[in-house]
Amino acid sequence: MTVNGSEFDSNASMGMVLLVEFFECAEGAHALGYAGEIYASHRELVVVGVSLGESIERTRAFTAHHAVKFPVICDPERAVAARLDVTDPGTSLAVDRRGILRWIGDAKKPGAMEQAASALLGEPA
Repeated sequence: MTVNGSEFDSNASMGMVLLVEFFECAEGAHALGYAGEIYASHRELVVVGVSLGESIERTRAFTAHHAVKFPVICDPERAVAARLDVTDPGTSLAVDRRGILRWIGDAKKPGAMEQAASALLGEPA
């Protein structure tokens, strides 16, 4: 369930590139900003944020304050992160059009998400 109450189904992104951004509200603004820029310029890209260890109220306020335009899932117990073996906020995952995980990286590193998304979308970085 996303912070705005809608369902998010990663299977619905098949045929598109999926970028998953794990963050904590205290330090997630930069990474979410990068993800938002990529999302705005690539309509064939699905971006989803996963808020780690935060309440839904705090996550909702944080995403509203930063005008996040893509779905954000609240993961207070880090269950989603555990299923994907993610331990650090700031981790990004990029999944190709066939649903295969192709990249795991540090979203705090400038340009990292853009390079991964561009490579999977078949465009120069």
